[in-house]
Amino acid sequence: MESDDDDDNERQFLSEVHMASLAEDLGVNRRVSRFFFQIPKALRPNIDCDGGSVVEDQKRGILQDAVPSKEIQEILQGSSYNGEACKYDDDEDGDPVISRQSIQQQKRDNSNTYDAVITLEHAMTTPLKDVGHQVWLGALLLCDFMLYAWQSFHEAIVLDLGAGVGLTSIVAAYIAQTVFCTDKGDPLLKLAQRNVERNTDTLPVKGEVRVRELDWNTQAFPSPEYNQRQTRSEFPFRAQDLQVLENCSVILAAEVVYDVELTDVFFRFLYSILIRPPAKTAYLTVEKRQVFSIADLDIVSPAYEQFRENLADLASVDQGPVRFVCTQVDTNFPQFFQYQRVKELELWKVEVAFTNS
Repeated sequence: MESDDDDDNERQFLSEVHMASLAEDLGVNRRVSRFFFQIPKALRPNIDCDGGSVVEDQKRGILQDAVPSKEIQEILQGSSYNGEACKYDDDEDGDPVISRQSIQQQKRDNSNTYDAVITLEHAMTTPLKDVGHQVWLGALLLCDFMLYAWQSFHEAIVLDLGAGVGLTSIVAAYIAQTVFCTDKGDPLLKLAQRNVERNTDTLPVKGEVRVRELDWNTQAFPSPEYNQRQTRSEFPFRAQDLQVLENCSVILAAEVVYDVELTDVFFRFLYSILIRPPAKTAYLTVEKRQVFSIADLDIVSPAYEQFRENLADLASVDQGPVRFVCTQVDTNFPQFFQYQRVKELELWKVEVAFTNS
């Protein structure tokens, strides 16, 4: 995704997630893909997947593995599309070698292995400034982690930064109480809203997803004053939103690092959120993408390096009432979604603590 060319916003970028996908064509570079995944057994007693019988089974003491809803079963049995329909192997140079499964094989595999599906509308190729209209590997990694470490998100108020088409927000709503799905620009927010709506009727979503505009360039936590400045948007923060957001304890940011300048803007905004009580935990995913730099005559990863520098700056704060702990999370946890978890994918946890000094 990164380049030192001046015309990055004129070039077209394609997410690895979509390279091998079979997607329903909506025309004008729009697609609908279905992302099949497993529901962790630990979560199944907490999620109503079969139309309301789980609670009654619990009362009778006959709790069994959840069964997908009728809508999901129909999609699993009849779908010809899958967000990650193909399998990957690497050649000698480390490049992906894609082998496509037949549609019949996909139907058979998906219906037998996966018990839930998320349907997302997205773009196939975009200029750099519109990459939020696609799904990236870091979003799938973060979704896996939320399903694995669900206790950390249970009943939480979640702020999803740079949520794009809404995948991470939708998965977070499985577990959390309220999720603010935020990004910049009405076209992208309308897309996220459509995706939230098309999944709420077929998924056992526990929490509420609120799609709102949040511009990191404001460098401030949303406030009534911020709300007034956003009156042109169709997705402004409302007074009741701000009251709920005051209790936010979890921040998500899935692969929002792809530009050096934007990385600095993001971390300034993140800092403005973290320094406000109560204590919050941020989960950030990033993929280390390397490009050849003509200026350096070398292979570089400028946005990733800037990401690490900003993490180091946070961890080095040793004055005032706040302390930050930045930890790289081992990604050797179960994989619930279908995708290639490449070694360049990283997950970072940023914790903040307040002191009396």
